[in-house]
Amino acid sequence: MKVHLIFLFILLVSCTSVSTKHPKSVDFDWLLGKWERIENNASSSTFETWKKNDSQYIGHGYVLSGTDTIWQEHMVLQQQKENWVFTVSTPGNDQPVGFSLTEFDSLRFTVSNPQHDFPKNIHYQLKGEDLHASVVGDSTELTYHFKLID
Repeated sequence: MKVHLIFLFILLVSCTSVSTKHPKSVDFDWLLGKWERIENNASSSTFETWKKNDSQYIGHGYVLSGTDTIWQEHMVLQQQKENWVFTVSTPGNDQPVGFSLTEFDSLRFTVSNPQHDFPKNIHYQLKGEDLHASVVGDSTELTYHFKLID
């Protein structure tokens, strides 16, 4: 019985260490470009623009009503030591909010901050030629579907 418990403990520890460390060669280049939300309404249009600066991915999300910017956020996805961090700056928040990379593969990632009120998780995924994003809280999920326009 002790052997089984020791084996289970080693298995759990090894799985935990693999899921929290990310290789330095993570590639998020599929985010790059200007994306327009597919489900825009008649009065506004939503966009995200992603650029790469050295090892940082810099995002700018904004909503236009005609030619007026009515909302915007700035995002940075960068490696800090062995982990990747997704930082979001929005109007009304004095400080940027950081999220840690918790899941990823070649065409998707999830960042999390369980202590944040909303969102607690942010997901991005490239599906075919469309970018799918969602922000998730305790009881709320907002989804966004974008097409590449530039």
